[in-house]
Amino acid sequence: MAAPSGPRNPVYLTEEASGPYDHWYPLTAVSPEVVWYRGKKYPSAEHLFQAMKFENIDPALSEAIRIAPTPSDARELANANEHPGVLQADFYTGSGQGYPPAVLNMRQAMYLKFAQYEGIKWRLEQTGSADIYLLSSDGYWGKRPAPIGNQDQNWFGRLLMELRSTLKAQEDGKAWTIGVTRR
Repeated sequence: MAAPSGPRNPVYLTEEASGPYDHWYPLTAVSPEVVWYRGKKYPSAEHLFQAMKFENIDPALSEAIRIAPTPSDARELANANEHPGVLQADFYTGSGQGYPPAVLNMRQAMYLKFAQYEGIKWRLEQTGSADIYLLSSDGYWGKRPAPIGNQDQNWFGRLLMELRSTLKAQEDGKAWTIGVTRR
């Protein structure tokens, strides 16, 4: 089967609903599609990701994050509660074996979003084999302008490229699922 058609140049995302990259905005965690997880409705994948950090540590905080008015409110509430010793020490760095827990949580949140929204999954497929970058001031999840951003990790773009391959392989009947359910 031929490779999917799509952009040959890199695909750039921002967390802005309008602007030069707004076509790709639905691929971000902050776009306003409801994501269902364990029988609960989350206003965005960002809400789910941030709430997942605390679901086994502080369920009341996790719930407050889930119902936060906006994705940035959910992020701010979670970040304000990330004190030393609250999250596992390697939450963002990993233990050297596989992905860091933060990336695994975001991967699960985004997988659920794509599984629940065929149109957004189709949009991800339209990126073809292009590299994907989240343009962000956060060098962990995204890419900052060069030369500062030359060492950035772009975890969000990397996980979207992996999910694109996984979802394509699942459609072709050649892949396993990551063990999440739609609701």
